[in-house]
Amino acid sequence: MKVAHIMNSKQAIQKLMGADLPIKLAFRLKKLIKECDPIVANFEELRIELINKNGTADENGKLVIPPEKLDDINKQLYELSMEDVDINITKIKLEDIPESAKITGQDAMLLEWIIDDE
Repeated sequence: MKVAHIMNSKQAIQKLMGADLPIKLAFRLKKLIKECDPIVANFEELRIELINKNGTADENGKLVIPPEKLDDINKQLYELSMEDVDINITKIKLEDIPESAKITGQDAMLLEWIIDDE
């Protein structure tokens, strides 16, 4: 599993958690969030460190990234997002997601890695 998959699907997972779900599905999603949260937090911490390391404060104290450093920062963040991580999840069945959850096509694409559609 790539860090990027987790980062990209976080909002869709939270949206699904906001729906009125069967208890078993809510349990699995909550367990998934607990698995993913440290990975997301670690990525964000490293992203902020990288930006702070490469940025400088302007006269107003606002952090500014010099344009010549942007490509390198983006490259490093991309490499970090492509790191493989191990997550122990139980996939959810597509039929367990109630229609009231109002999952969009985009959400379904982002959640594909946690859905067992067989």
